[in-house]
Amino acid sequence: MIVVTGAAGFVGSNIVRGLNRRGHTNILAVDDLTDGDKFVNLVSGQIADYMHKDDFRRGVLEGFLPGVRAVFHQGACSDTTERNGQFMMDNNYRVSLELFEYCQSHKIPFIYRDLAEKQGIDMPSDDRDDDEIEEWIDELKEDFARELLESAVSVVREHLLYKR
Repeated sequence: MIVVTGAAGFVGSNIVRGLNRRGHTNILAVDDLTDGDKFVNLVSGQIADYMHKDDFRRGVLEGFLPGVRAVFHQGACSDTTERNGQFMMDNNYRVSLELFEYCQSHKIPFIYRDLAEKQGIDMPSDDRDDDEIEEWIDELKEDFARELLESAVSVVREHLLYKR
């Protein structure tokens, strides 16, 4: 199974559709659909299951996410007017760190995007599916760029962290 956090957002839903175009449908979409309008972004994608972000976090903390092949982590609060610093640190930092540590300890590829800055970090990895994962990343980045151009969005910065 491939996990996409923030799957109902613009970036996450495009990743889901990009994976679908490559024949991947065994996807766990993770998000918070309390705002019911966000589900619209998932309608055109094919997923195997949906999980609320809090339930997913519990699974990470309890060490129970069986059969995960890769994690595309796009989940975060991007509301620039959010004033609750504790919420932002927990939601955008602590959750990412917990998921990163889980993936690292289980040797699961962790692909992370941050629109706030662009940095490339090369990390050592084992031989397990590296070519396939790198191909996904390259293709999804191309698809994402094409979607942005078609949507007339001019500037995107992304941060990619690929660590096992």
